[in-house]
Amino acid sequence: MPLITNALERMFGKSQNTPLAEMLFRLSDAAALSAKRLRETKCSDLERITEFEHTGDETEAQIHEILDNSFILRFDKSDVTHLAAELDDMLDGMRRVAKHVHMYGKVLSPLKPQALEFLDIIASMTTAVRDLVKMLSEKRLSQSRIKECVKRLAHSESIADRTLENAAIALIAEFNIPGKSAIEFSAWDKLFRLLEGITDSADHCGRLVLSMARKET
Repeated sequence: MPLITNALERMFGKSQNTPLAEMLFRLSDAAALSAKRLRETKCSDLERITEFEHTGDETEAQIHEILDNSFILRFDKSDVTHLAAELDDMLDGMRRVAKHVHMYGKVLSPLKPQALEFLDIIASMTTAVRDLVKMLSEKRLSQSRIKECVKRLAHSESIADRTLENAAIALIAEFNIPGKSAIEFSAWDKLFRLLEGITDSADHCGRLVLSMARKET
């Protein structure tokens, strides 16, 4: 096998599989760290969250550069592109959340219990995604480990869906009273939907990694 690998590298250049896996992990790590910061500060550190998002954009661009200049890769280029996009979507989503909270200020302070629950879910899911993406650097992917992690992500996503439903019910009950602010209702409703969107992206990341593992066997 090393002889074949060396021959291919002489023909097509050095393999970019390891750098690509490292870039994907860097992107997932930025998402996990951003989620941790988002939870710790209750969405109030827009500057730091934006820095994480910029790191994600730069890393995604580097991933595309590798893909554009590589002939043979371990994983399907389309799968890698979609995974990088979903990882970046998580970072974009967290920046949108922090920007939304910053823009509305006291209207969204303090955060409601459902928002805090979302932050816990997002922190957990992004950590799980990081663990999954790290597996892509292993010489042989373990489908059983990946399936178990994807199953946990799906469970967390179902909890996030229920949290969104409960938040909507609570908002309607709170604001379905004459004199209540429509702007405040809209601000909370959008915040909950932005938070839930991040969990969707995390769940999609898990499914993509599982698909990549299945195609390798």
